[in-house]
Amino acid sequence: AKLSPALSDLIDGNGSLEQALPAGSVIARKPGEVPPPGYTLFQRNEYNASLVWEEKAPISSTRRVYNGMAVLNGEIYLVGGNGSEEIEKGVQKYNPITNTWSTIASMNERRKLVAAVAFNGKIFAIGGSGGGVTNASTEFYDPATQLWTYGPALPLPTSGASAISHNGKVYLMGGYNGSSYLNQVLELSSETGQWISKTSMPNSGDGHKLVNFQNKIWAIGGIVAGTGSSAKAEIYDPVLDSWSAAPNMTKQRHWPVAWSTPEGIFVGSGFTTGNSTIHQSLEFF
Repeated sequence: AKLSPALSDLIDGNGSLEQALPAGSVIARKPGEVPPPGYTLFQRNEYNASLVWEEKAPISSTRRVYNGMAVLNGEIYLVGGNGSEEIEKGVQKYNPITNTWSTIASMNERRKLVAAVAFNGKIFAIGGSGGGVTNASTEFYDPATQLWTYGPALPLPTSGASAISHNGKVYLMGGYNGSSYLNQVLELSSETGQWISKTSMPNSGDGHKLVNFQNKIWAIGGIVAGTGSSAKAEIYDPVLDSWSAAPNMTKQRHWPVAWSTPEGIFVGSGFTTGNSTIHQSLEFF
């Protein structure tokens, strides 16, 4: 609510600030935001902009994990990755509290370029490739049993896709089938237990990131078939099963990192095909 006329008079100079504060109706605004009508700015505190990256404990072996990462019960799981058969089947999890890595049971299949997601208290590994074969199978890890079990297979082999959990369902988008890029959107729910096709992505490609933001799914960056790395962001509405365009990023980013907060979306790193530029920058929407 706006300040009462009497309180406004106090702040505007007809009384002391000390008198005004106990009366209430004091609001905080973010840096750069102007006070709304009826309010007067009496103090501005800037955020501490000296945020830095801190290096944590390394994983046991170097690997390109891409979308093979998921978070469950406060721990980070790295699933598969490019390398030997041991690496492509291997799974490690990270405990941020103890800053330690541990190795858990290996998957049944080799999976580089796998899409990983946490769903229903389990870690799902979807598609991927290994040993020269693109995979259509899925499997999930149950922390309670510490075992990997096969789940519902995809309609066709897929690697390089991205998966996300949204409102009790899993969505898998895009990918590569071993010969061509895909624009598929597949939905998996506990009720059906099967992958269901939804409205396709506007472009075929892989290497994009999916984030939940404002109750929709954003597909960010990646590679677009025939054009190379993309700066595009597209928004999928699961309720309407429809797509819309979002503003482009400032850079083309294939295989970026991305995450969302209530305030917006962060996207960083990735690379641009053609000139093979690897990005160190981070941008915010």
